[in-house]
Parts: sequence; C-alpha cells; structure tokens
Amino acid sequence: MLKEKTEILIHKKAKLVSGVVMLYPNKNKETFDVVAHIPIEHYLPGVLAGELYAHWHPATYAAQAVAARSYAINHHYERKNTSHFDVSDGTSSQMFLGDVTLDVAHWAVQETKGVVLRWENRVIPAYYSACCGGLAATAHDAITHADEHNITPLKGHSGADVCVSTKGNLWATQRKARLLRQRLNACAPYMRIPKFADIKSIRSVEPSATNQHGRPTKLMIVDRQKNTFEVSAKSFMRGANTKIAALPNPKKPLWSSFLVAEKDGENLMVNGRGMGHGVGLCQYGAQELAGRGESWENILAWYYPQAQVTM
Repeated sequence: MLKEKTEILIHKKAKLVSGVVMLYPNKNKETFDVVAHIPIEHYLPGVLAGELYAHWHPATYAAQAVAARSYAINHHYERKNTSHFDVSDGTSSQMFLGDVTLDVAHWAVQETKGVVLRWENRVIPAYYSACCGGLAATAHDAITHADEHNITPLKGHSGADVCVSTKGNLWATQRKARLLRQRLNACAPYMRIPKFADIKSIRSVEPSATNQHGRPTKLMIVDRQKNTFEVSAKSFMRGANTKIAALPNPKKPLWSSFLVAEKDGENLMVNGRGMGHGVGLCQYGAQELAGRGESWENILAWYYPQAQVTM
C-alpha cells in the first residue's frame, strides 16, 4: 500500500490519489501537466468504479479490468518517449475516481491481476464504450486509421449484440436545425472539413456507408435544396457536440454516431443507438452477458475476436 495520499482537483472534482504527484512544465513554460504516478494494479479499481455501475456483475468488472489494463499498458508503451503521462481522466481516455473502497472493483483487479489482451505478442489498445447499439464499430473507422487499429480483435464481432435489450440501446433528442448548421459551419476550419462550411441548411441526416457489420461509418447531410454532403459519422457527431463560444451549448449531446435525423418544423428530430464509439467491449452488453452466466473470459472473447487473454 502506498503511503503518499494527495487530494487533487480534476474537472472540479476532488479525488484522493495514492502515489507520487509531479508537475511537468509544458513547452510554453506557462502551464504544467499534473501527473500522478500510480502502479497499474493500484490505479485500476478507481477506473472500474468510474466506468461501471456499483451494482453490476463481478464478471462485468473482471472483463472491464482486463480491457482497462490493456488500454493503459498499450498507451504507456506508445507514449513513454513522447508524453509525461500515459492516460488521462475523462471520456477521451479512462474515467478515474482516485482511491476507492468498492469491493467488487478491488476483487476484479485481483481476480485478473496481470492479465492483458494481446495480438501477435503485442498488448492491444482495448477500447470500450458504454453501449455499441447492437452493431460493433471497428477501431479503424471509429478511432483512427493507424496500423495498430487494423487488427482482428479491433474489427468487432459479427452479429447483433445483446445490448439491444438494454436501456442503453436507444436514445432520442432534438436540435434546432439552424443552430446545428451554424455549429458545423464553425467547426469547418479547425476540424479541416471544408464541406461543413458549405452547408446552408439541414433537412435530414442518414447513413450512406456502413462497416462489415452494418454499422454506419458515413452520414449524408441533405439540405432543403436536396444537395448532399457526405462526412464520416464520427466527424458529424464530434462537430455536432462541439462547444462554440458564439452559440448556446446543446442541452443534450448526441450520444453516438449511430443515428438518423429528420427535420420537423425548426427542429431536427434525432434518433440514435448506443452510447460512445462502439469499439471493443460494450459495457451494457457485457453486463447482459454476465447476467446470463457468461464468464469474463467468454465476454472478452466475444468483444475482442481472436485476442489472446494472457499474462
């Protein structure tokens, strides 16, 4: 057990962290990276408590522990010569609550101690999201086109996922069509998507291309003159959720890029499936499988096809 305990503020939330906390100056010499150095097996319970509901099944926690450990170790090797830190706290990396007392989180880490997911002797970046919406995304489409993403375990499973029967599967919201168009226009320069600037109105948004599992990878934006603008599904979601200083923030985010939208008066009625990018472990699906008696090993085999589960 580490003796050092430091209370740090992350995203306005105080978290107690065991480990050495250090400040690293950034290139501009005006800001610092605040980095907690924590052994991975001590770090993981705080991730599991942040990523999963406390009442969820132990097998779900164990599967998540292996995925989170693999993700962190992969990022350590990728960043050890280029960054002060391996992972960050938040939805773009891994949620982390600091030191926690949740028994099932500590059990899952001990149960899977040292176990990781490998492909061709390399620890994989084992992505995961809340809910895939019933069809798996591929890391090559939903994350980046990096070579390490074009591997079998990150290409997703075939067939419908069991998360279709859970509350995380379907969602709906609405956006003012004019404000969404202005938001996409404003995103064009820094997202480097010139066609966002050309959109003058939005009448509908619909899938125009899918991956091998049937999940949308590209969306077609149709304006009132029936002009079309095809963009990647992930770019549309990112642009639609971006905060723009001159515009009011959306009341609700678009939870995934697995969506369709149709204009009704001044509003776009958006209907979507799943929450998050949909790559790798689907947390709602894992919980459903665990409730059906599947082991954490079988859960990992489903969500990361042909990955080796090993020390």
